[in-house]
Amino acid sequence: IMKTFKTKGGSELIISQIKGKDYLMVAQRIIWFREEHPDYTIETEIIKLAQDSCLSKAYIKDSSGRIISMSHKFEDAKGFPDFIEKSETGAIGRALALSGFGTQFCADDLDEGKRLADAPIESKNNNVTFDNYKPEKVGTNNGNRSKNEL
Repeated sequence: IMKTFKTKGGSELIISQIKGKDYLMVAQRIIWFREEHPDYTIETEIIKLAQDSCLSKAYIKDSSGRIISMSHKFEDAKGFPDFIEKSETGAIGRALALSGFGTQFCADDLDEGKRLADAPIESKNNNVTFDNYKPEKVGTNNGNRSKNEL
């Protein structure tokens, strides 16, 4: 049975299965994005190109040129013979997911696994609520924090 996702505009997007998880291919995300924002742009840039690897960057911009999201993707020849295209497509897919197009169907694209992008910290107060939350003071020493502030 083929799974689909119906957009507000009526397009039926095909949901693939990758490693047992729902995945919305980048081409499908672009259809959805163009349907909702025909005046927005997708811009890409190759950041670094080597003989056997490529790092690409993709931007999603609104009609005024304001950046809505930006993402990178690195690929190499070991993973894909067409690594340049895969790098660019991956960056576009991640940028679209960060903009809300297919986020729920991006399988491992945004899954950090054991390699967390942010550093978890131990809470000093396990009973934090919205009512008693007070952010810690951060120094304003031109962005340089002292050892005690880290």
